[in-house]
Amino acid sequence: MVFVPDIWYTTATPVKNAYDYVVSGTRALIKQGFIDSTKIGIQGQSWGGYQTAYIITQTKPVCRSLGGAPVVKCSVPMVAYDGRAE
Repeated sequence: MVFVPDIWYTTATPVKNAYDYVVSGTRALIKQGFIDSTKIGIQGQSWGGYQTAYIITQTKPVCRSLGGAPVVKCSVPMVAYDGRAE
């Protein structure tokens, strides 16, 4: 199964928003029996790689992860999501 959440971002909390949507959606899929909680993976590229790197440091259920070319300085994404740079 591929789960692609439609994340709604709010000002100044984009990685928190990503965490909330991905983790709550994953928990719902586990509860409904669609996925095995011992066989979960997550991947993201660029901005998604940054979110992946954050999520795997905040959760236990991820078995495999791939964060490709994650953003290492947030000033560019922060401009894109909340209109201000650091």
